[in-house]
Amino acid sequence: MMPVWGVMMASLLKTHTNLSLLLFGLAAGSVHSATWVKGYTAGSSDLTPAGETLFMDFASTGGNDLRFDNGDASGHIWEIQSVGNWTIGDTVEITGLALPFWSNNTNTSNNTQDGTITVSFRSLGVNADYDTGDSVEFGTVATTFASEGDGVDEYFVLFDTPVTWVADSTGFGLSVVSDAALRLKTGPTATGAEAEDAGNGNTRTGYNMSLSIAGKVTPIPEPSAALLGVLGVMSFLVRRR
Repeated sequence: MMPVWGVMMASLLKTHTNLSLLLFGLAAGSVHSATWVKGYTAGSSDLTPAGETLFMDFASTGGNDLRFDNGDASGHIWEIQSVGNWTIGDTVEITGLALPFWSNNTNTSNNTQDGTITVSFRSLGVNADYDTGDSVEFGTVATTFASEGDGVDEYFVLFDTPVTWVADSTGFGLSVVSDAALRLKTGPTATGAEAEDAGNGNTRTGYNMSLSIAGKVTPIPEPSAALLGVLGVMSFLVRRR
């Protein structure tokens, strides 16, 4: 017969597992939302109001134009690499993003028009590089874009609910789709997020995006710490017995 503490431990682990699966299911099925704000300043606290970390901070209005009259820019995957911000196994929360838009007030041109802009996040897999094999979408944010004036400017958005990812590599990717015309500015080569072709994973030279992105990282527990935690629970249960 299993000791009392063993039964209690098994019950505790089962409850924890069920709760984790429930929370995972809710997170996987949730849709995050937020509104873009004009005037992001690199290095400011615009994307880090609660002490978040800037994983990348290159948002600027220079560079070339990327215009999508139908709003679908999903053919581009922009890669964000860790640069020491997280390691494999850490839980990464993505909390906000800044992009350079060419916008307009009237919605009569092919500049970025008012509408819903959906940002999708993808795992890059074990090779930390976008390809069509092991790159899996892990979160989506539906955001509202309402132009605050004609011309080019950096717009930023803070997600109402962070997108959560358990890092399986040193990088993740993002793509953008709008339900109206979309016009973005790209940055100089080797600055910001590298662009990959969503069709075949090839690098899209000259399409690097000068973006900024922020979040939080919860490190994976050290094995020794996790073991001590389990032993502590077992000791407590034995004493209660």
